[in-house]
Amino acid sequence: ADLSRIGNGIPTIVQIHDPQCPSCRALQREARLALEQFNEGELQYLVANIRKDSGRALADKHKVEHVTLLLLDGNGRRIEVITGLTKSPYLEAAFRRHLARAKTG
Repeated sequence: ADLSRIGNGIPTIVQIHDPQCPSCRALQREARLALEQFNEGELQYLVANIRKDSGRALADKHKVEHVTLLLLDGNGRRIEVITGLTKSPYLEAAFRRHLARAKTG
């Protein structure tokens, strides 16, 4: 994912991801299921692969490990962190709260 898109004005969900981690892959499936409930362009979903320098740098900056979602506002400021394998209904609700915060801003 192109992490340079963080801070482009669109509220963002960034998954801190290790492609070799089964829990990371499961979280990615759940996050994508939750995101299906939103209109295109409302939220952007990016993946920070911790096996690449840019992904590791972002994880280090936010002091998080893989199996984590960072919810960032349109300016790239961290609003919330969701850690661990989480099911899509919970994620959808969290993403709706995140979007509502971004709109009221």
